[in-house]
Amino acid sequence: MISTQLTKLAQQQNWQTLEAEDSIYGLYNGYRFTVMEGKGFKAVFVSVAGITADNLAALQSWLDDNTRQLKLRNFELADNFLCVRLQESWRVRTAEQIEWFLAQLSGMLSQFELPTEACAICGESADKQGLLHGLFCALHPECQDRETVDFTQTSELVESPVESSAGELIQEETQGEVDDLETTIDSEPVTEGADTEEQSNG
Repeated sequence: MISTQLTKLAQQQNWQTLEAEDSIYGLYNGYRFTVMEGKGFKAVFVSVAGITADNLAALQSWLDDNTRQLKLRNFELADNFLCVRLQESWRVRTAEQIEWFLAQLSGMLSQFELPTEACAICGESADKQGLLHGLFCALHPECQDRETVDFTQTSELVESPVESSAGELIQEETQGEVDDLETTIDSEPVTEGADTEEQSNG
């Protein structure tokens, strides 16, 4: 079940909800995020396809250095996705607190020159978007059957195993079991002002 906090965040940001995966997804500062419920945490996913090795290392260093300030449980980089788990104890994160984290993270992604329109599979610019293993991202329909160009594998600093798929990252600690999810290209707008056929960020 999607919490009231995530439901409120989705309403405030005009995001979509995915009840089957207890998740919400949409655009924030030009980047495509998916936020999921977990047992004692909220999991935030974003594609890092197209990032350079140096900037990927810098991103991980920033997360390492700010783990306490951001109140992170942990984070992982695998198969072109960053998964950050926001720690929750007896008090859950409010919609405003989650949005604050999205602002911090998206600001750093911009600083580290992460492309906003990079296809999560090949890393090239894409004018369409969809769900890849249940995660919202820019995506070429023709890339669905292609091997992933793994930008997360270029960093020697990444501690998480690169063979872990984005789907496995979802299933690892989120509530309930996640079925095998098909790659889908959205045919309808998923966020206000976002056209899935010809997506452009001004």
